[in-house]
Amino acid sequence: CDHAKKTLTIIKTTGNYIYGGYTEQSWDGNAKINPAYQAYAIYCNSSYGPTFGNGHDIHISNYSNSHIQYSSIPQSYGSQNTYLSGSQQFTVSQIEAKSTIFNV
Repeated sequence: CDHAKKTLTIIKTTGNYIYGGYTEQSWDGNAKINPAYQAYAIYCNSSYGPTFGNGHDIHISNYSNSHIQYSSIPQSYGSQNTYLSGSQQFTVSQIEAKSTIFNV
């Protein structure tokens, strides 16, 4: 989804957890935080897959099927250790990233 705006990303882990993220910001591929608001930031880096949050709260690498990914929600979204996959590290079994046309 490089350079796409209004994208919806859905992640399924090998542990059968399903979650994702939505952004209206462009994935421009430059290594920087692109925040509309800090809590809704995405990290744009052409070497990464979808990365949400100012502190890489949800990080997917370009090699998501062979590398361990991680989530750590406290970075931007709270102060307690909350893991969307049951633990901080996980392996992706499926990922879908779609450019959307609806307005939220």
